Formats: sequence, C-alpha cells, structure tokens
Amino acid sequence: MQTKLKNLTRKTAIILMALQGLATMGCTPSLTLQTQVELPVPLTAEMPLSVAVHYSEAFRNYAYTENSDDRANWNIQCGASQVVVFDRVLSALFATVVQVDGTSYQGGHPPDMIFVPEVEDMQFALPQETHTDLYEAWIKYRIMVYYPDGQPIGVWPVSGYGKTSTELFKGRDEGLNIAINAAFRDIGAKVTLGFAQSEVFKQWQGGRPAGLQP
Repeated sequence: MQTKLKNLTRKTAIILMALQGLATMGCTPSLTLQTQVELPVPLTAEMPLSVAVHYSEAFRNYAYTENSDDRANWNIQCGASQVVVFDRVLSALFATVVQVDGTSYQGGHPPDMIFVPEVEDMQFALPQETHTDLYEAWIKYRIMVYYPDGQPIGVWPVSGYGKTSTELFKGRDEGLNIAINAAFRDIGAKVTLGFAQSEVFKQWQGGRPAGLQP
C-alpha cells in the first residue's frame, strides 16, 4: 500500500509540474527596455525655412507600457530616442531649427512654423506571437503644425515600420530594439521626403501671412 501511495504521489507531482509548464507556456517575461537610436544624418536638400519644435514632457518621457497575461510588466522607454530622431531629421530638412516651450513663439524673429509631435500609437510583435522569425515594431505620430502665433495649420500623420530577424538577433531585447530603430529610420525618411508634399505644407503655402513669405 505504501509503495502504491508513493507511486501515486510521484505521478501527481509530475502531472502538476506538467500543468504548471502548460500554464506558463506562451507567457512573456517582464520587459524593461531603454531604446538606443542609431540614425544617420538624412541626405536631403535643405528647405530655406526656419522652424521651431516643441517637445512636451509626455513626449520626452514617453514609455510604452503593457501589463497583460501575455506581456507582464512591459516598459519600453522611447522618449529620449524620439527627441534624437526629430532633432536630427528636422535639422537636416530645414535651414534653422529652434526649440520652444509651447505652441506659440515669443521673440523677435518668428519661425515660419512650429512642429509639435505626439505619439499616437505603438505596437510590437514577437516571433512566438506571430509564428515567424521576426521582431516587428509599428510607430505612429501626429505632428501638429502651427503658425508662430499659435494658430493651427494642420495635423500630419506619420507612421513607420521596422523589423529584424531572429537569425541576426536572437535575444528579445536586442531584437525589439533593432526593430524599433528600423521604425524610427522609416519615420525619418518619410518626414524628410514627404514634408514638401504634405497637406500641412500645402496649407501653409496657401494661407501663410504675407510677413512670413520666405
């Protein structure tokens, strides 16, 4: 009888261990990641315009957070990288770029327009979630553009996508960081190449005050 009880206890322990393993399969461990951006200076024809940019505290300190069954305690800190991306892209695109504290300009020589980027959405995908060998990142911004007096010109949506393969980066943190970097580069290219064709620029051209003619 004692032998049978021991065998039963051993089987019960094995079953419990197996159930525990099944319960934890697919669960993603917690994640804390500070993104590191590597963005080359864009090669583009400089527009003869002066612009100001305002980075809100929410933008400077932005972090993607999620706490779900599949993604427990995710915290991806992107704020500092975002500022680097927009600083580098805008400085390459425009003749003069200055930072301001709000959506209007107080000073003697007003810029042609003011940019205020905001994060609209971020999404990420891991290989085990999509059953591929890719780490993926999607980032979407709303760039609000104002006249120097604070009157709105329009909103320019810009989104970027990045990916990398597990064949190159096997670690989750490194794979996500590379995918996010690729999304930042995609956004940089779209801002650099797309602003002259954007609706906000056309609106500015059609409605700018005479004193702001370049």
